[in-house]
Amino acid sequence: MRNLEKVIFLITFLTFTLTISQIVRAQIAVDYLDLPEHTMPMGIVYDDDETIYIASYSRGSIFAINTTTKEYEEHFVRGVEDNSLGLWVLTVDAYGYVWFTENSDKKIGRFIPATKTFREYATEGELPTGILYLDGNVWFTNAPYLSKMNLSTKEITNYEVGGLPYILSLDSSGKSDSSDNIWVSDLGGRIFKFDVSLEKITTEVSGFYRPLGISVHGDLVYVAENLRPADPLEPIPEWFTGNGTVAIYNITSTKITRINTSEITNEGPYMVYIDSYGSLWFTDNSAHTGVIGYSEVGVSGNTTFIDTANNIYDVKGDHVYFLTQVKEKVWFSGEGSPAFIAMVKAKPEKIEFELINPYEVSLDLDFYLEEGSNLVAKFYTYSDTYQGESLVWNDTVPARLMFTKIISHPQGKPIQKVKLVVTNETGDEISTLSSFIVIYPDDDSLVDETPWLNTYNFGNKPAFDIDAMSGEIRRSFLKFNLSEIPSSSSITSAKLRLYCWGGSYGERPDGSWGLDGLDVEIRKVSDDSWNESTLIWLNQPVFNDLLDTVFVDNDYTWYEWNIPSFVQEEIEGDNILSLAAKAENEGFTSYTWSLTFRSKNYWDATFHPHLEITYHNSSYIVAMVDMEPDTLRSKGKGKKITAYIELPEGYDVNDIDISTIRLNDAVSAELKPTKIRDYDQDGIPDLMVKFNLVPIVNLLSLGDVELTITGTLNDGILFEGTDAIKLK
Repeated sequence: MRNLEKVIFLITFLTFTLTISQIVRAQIAVDYLDLPEHTMPMGIVYDDDETIYIASYSRGSIFAINTTTKEYEEHFVRGVEDNSLGLWVLTVDAYGYVWFTENSDKKIGRFIPATKTFREYATEGELPTGILYLDGNVWFTNAPYLSKMNLSTKEITNYEVGGLPYILSLDSSGKSDSSDNIWVSDLGGRIFKFDVSLEKITTEVSGFYRPLGISVHGDLVYVAENLRPADPLEPIPEWFTGNGTVAIYNITSTKITRINTSEITNEGPYMVYIDSYGSLWFTDNSAHTGVIGYSEVGVSGNTTFIDTANNIYDVKGDHVYFLTQVKEKVWFSGEGSPAFIAMVKAKPEKIEFELINPYEVSLDLDFYLEEGSNLVAKFYTYSDTYQGESLVWNDTVPARLMFTKIISHPQGKPIQKVKLVVTNETGDEISTLSSFIVIYPDDDSLVDETPWLNTYNFGNKPAFDIDAMSGEIRRSFLKFNLSEIPSSSSITSAKLRLYCWGGSYGERPDGSWGLDGLDVEIRKVSDDSWNESTLIWLNQPVFNDLLDTVFVDNDYTWYEWNIPSFVQEEIEGDNILSLAAKAENEGFTSYTWSLTFRSKNYWDATFHPHLEITYHNSSYIVAMVDMEPDTLRSKGKGKKITAYIELPEGYDVNDIDISTIRLNDAVSAELKPTKIRDYDQDGIPDLMVKFNLVPIVNLLSLGDVELTITGTLNDGILFEGTDAIKLK
């Protein structure tokens, strides 16, 4: 068996529209599991019981992968490696049996995981490819047929549909569409809907270019157009730009729109899949580099949306094939040296705050809210005195929330701290998703290099300046107290915001009149001993690392600099943050370039400098833990202990990452056996895990001993629970 290794992989993150492309680099965690060389992993399916199955096209086998332990077993259809079968697509029936197509050997087959046995069935057509289970039958493409096997009788019925039917659609619920009609892609350039009850094609749509993967979500059918002609002389459609596309067919309006998925000629998407959060994922199997991407689609309230900005990730390997969702992650298969399967996080968690004015905050949200939950913004003072709340969203059904909302302070007071909280139907708080705080400086002042001003203190002025002129350089310093942010917090966003109201003016290159403009950089200041009432040029603190640079060229305008890493550093340190604001290039001799910003002494607080910080407090949710046996002998042979973990309402033990569970922060839970059931019969499922106490038993005192279990859910939320046993 092989174990999964986590790799932090540098991924190219590209944002696309139909006419614009932009490349932004970011780091994302990709979990890879390497498979044997030349596996060519194709179809991938999840059985809802902690196991993923992968079809190997070139080895004639199925890999069974435990999603918890990340270990796998390989099962050969004919007992030995056989590259003549061409296993392609998988599906799971109601009994947990895995069905597959053999594209090269013109068969379909069945694998029974419990007995690890196979059976194959011959087909009458050519190239069996797509396959799905639906209401007691297995359907599969089998050119020129769409075929059905009755699982009770094993009788195969062939429906002649013509062309080259390829893939059968599956939506995020594992069904075909809301009426159980089957949508099919056809390599000949069409898609069609087959009515299961009428046993015939009822909708046929042409105008597609080599359609491969197909997925249905509501009234939208998504089709991967793999723009690589099988025949070099094949005619190219007028709309072809040289890039791959995902075509979107609207069932109601019958219109087709397209999303470009690549900047590279002759690349093209292979499979498409809609996850349970409403994102469209696609793979690219072109011979350039492995690619997986997604586009935000789905429903927010009663509004259907399509975001044509696609997020493209380059991943290792040469080809990426099939994909599916397992809980909060999307798994995908790929070929390279070696072959692999991998997973990336799918659950959206964008939560961004921005202060509109002292009394209103903007909340930009992309978040999946579970069934029966409410989203509430609660307002507090810096000392955590509750000031009221505002309902952001409530509904009885799960929903992906994608919107921007302006939230006002319920008492009309200046906003100090806001917590975005999930509550249940009765209003009880389940968890805090994110917190937002506005912090104003305790000190701010400028210093001036000019000889007759280098001993002058500007600490009580309503403004501070930045000047780049040689002999007259001006810099400004700001100091903030961060003690209201818990030291265990993780900073997700931190911005310094300054209001520019003037500076030096002149004629711009375009002929307009305005601020000359300066590149303004914000730098770290390690020495926090300065204060605004005594600060002068001659005693200014030393500034250090560059944090951010922004070009400022408009008056009466807010500007912001991103400084999250320094804020994180200071809340884990002395909670005092000092900054220097200065021109990037100082020492001009021919002209005076300067800018003026409002300071904390300006009469209107609306324009005061401030920090806007969004953070997540990494405090634990409290789990109920029961450990057995209640009494353990320190000198006995048995040092195993069993723990039953139950999470509070709104959380699911199925989401616990077992590899993160630890006892007294010293002993990891054994990866197996584990089991989920309602052990205490209270209607709430419990996770059973076991620990070996040998490494720590000698460190424990005799008598009543309190043991603490900690761990992490798949979405990063931590939990903690304690129980006491007697050690003799």
